[in-house]
Amino acid sequence: MSSRILVDEIQEKTSGAGIQAAGHVVQVVQKIDTAVTTITNSGSHATFSTCGSLSQSFTPISSSNKVLLRASVFVSTNTADRLAFFKFGGGNTASGVGDAGGSRSRVLAAHYFQNAADGTQVTFEYLDSPATASAITYTVQVAPNYNSGNLYINRYTNDTDAAYIPRTASTLTIMEIGQ
Repeated sequence: MSSRILVDEIQEKTSGAGIQAAGHVVQVVQKIDTAVTTITNSGSHATFSTCGSLSQSFTPISSSNKVLLRASVFVSTNTADRLAFFKFGGGNTASGVGDAGGSRSRVLAAHYFQNAADGTQVTFEYLDSPATASAITYTVQVAPNYNSGNLYINRYTNDTDAAYIPRTASTLTIMEIGQ
């Protein structure tokens, strides 16, 4: 014999924090950046800056919940044999990078550009444990690995005004996961 529960509506009784089920998405916010950004190397290696306008305030409903961050960024370069480095900022994202190893840069994701006209969509994610129900500003951070050459966000290196040349969008998606 099987059981079924049929309801028209489920309402929380008293908490005021909404109904949460462990492992389920509690809330979602997405920031989209369509503007073209040029990141000119500052003259030093791996100097991070916010990737375009990919910065978003987010307030978790519960301090025990986790926050899943996803980013998708179109990046290109005008210099061959270079890397673009990526990581998140905000919350406890500082732990979401590779291990220390001498003077190597600690990043969450990277893309290698073999040619000066390379471009790609880089997608990466991190499960944060912010341990707060206060507002957090999450950012997508990007850096060129070397002290010369530019990175371009949301445009191809060749930005000729033609139908065969793309203009893209980049996104930051923030999902609170009930625990």
